[in-house]
Amino acid sequence: MRICYLAVASHLGGTERSVLELALGLKAKPSLGYEPWFVLPKEGPLSERLAREGIAFEILPMPAGLLKLSRSFPWRSGALALAAAPEGARYLRALVTLLRRERPALIHTNSIKCHALARLAAPLAGVPVLWHLRDILAPGWTLRALTALARLPHGRRGLRVVANSGATARSFLAGGAKVGVRIIHNGVDPANYAPRPNRLFHEELGLLPEVPLVGILGVLARWKGQFEFLRMAAGVLRAGIDARFVVIGDEIYDTGSDRGIAQELREEADRLGIAEKVHFAGFRDDPGRAINGLDVLVHASTRPEPFGRVAIEAMACGVPLVASAAGGILEIVEDNRTGLLFPPGNIEALAGAVTRLLREPALRSRLVEAGRGEFLSRFTASRTLEGVTALYDEMIRR
Repeated sequence: MRICYLAVASHLGGTERSVLELALGLKAKPSLGYEPWFVLPKEGPLSERLAREGIAFEILPMPAGLLKLSRSFPWRSGALALAAAPEGARYLRALVTLLRRERPALIHTNSIKCHALARLAAPLAGVPVLWHLRDILAPGWTLRALTALARLPHGRRGLRVVANSGATARSFLAGGAKVGVRIIHNGVDPANYAPRPNRLFHEELGLLPEVPLVGILGVLARWKGQFEFLRMAAGVLRAGIDARFVVIGDEIYDTGSDRGIAQELREEADRLGIAEKVHFAGFRDDPGRAINGLDVLVHASTRPEPFGRVAIEAMACGVPLVASAAGGILEIVEDNRTGLLFPPGNIEALAGAVTRLLREPALRSRLVEAGRGEFLSRFTASRTLEGVTALYDEMIRR
């Protein structure tokens, strides 16, 4: 039975990696009875990876007006939505036609735009929908719109909802949606994320092996904390630790709020006087290898993280973790046992935690051992696959 993964992005951010992990699990276990099939808005790193893995996909071009909608700019998005309505209607008709032709057993969506599009198209195509919530939604028009869509006819049997964390589920239910939300945490494959220390960045930068490397990994976005990471780096250097700092990731979003951020980060490093100590590594196709090239990984999001995939990746790789204490991170990391937590946006506390890790090897070893054990018991890809396919079984059999 074919599962349609309707996507709004063609890059490989955290959400896309999590969905890809799920699809690879289905492909590796044909006995489960499900075949992954992606519908993408355009070519990109995700389609290239799907082609390499032999996973079927279809390109259904999404209008630029829809791609530019952003909950960060509600008034502008409202105007864009009105202007893009004719294009959106044509896209919706094309999606319904595609679904009727391919007849998937279920549509699994993983982003707000796709939740809305699938909820409108699925009744016309006669296909049930699974919303996989991966965003913490503040009160506002986006949450109101999703709540209204959840109440549409097509029966409750036509829609099920799963969230990647309790924090994500609570933010959605706060809007008044009268649906049940199952919580299934993300997972990663231990075969791809394991302790394999390397000198990747040391070699790229020509550094001696004893020079400590502190990194942050994720898409470049203002709320992801790269600016706070740079200010932390300046504080650690002032404390007398001769470390180097690696920013891993690139700009990926179609919306305008984070456009040009890569250059702004370089300018911030110059302003802080630490440009020679910071390496902007760009996008890396193998995040496990990149994480294993670090001595400490920092998660520095300034607003609550829906889940925090990079946290379980660090725990899986046996790399000490410092993380921002909000949202889904609090369901993953236990302070001073599996990682060190700090208040979001508190540069002094972040610098103190990183400095402590770099100066205390016994603490690093203790956190790594406990973090790896926590990952293996709670956050493997097989556990996620088991939970999601059980939900597929329930929906399709019913």
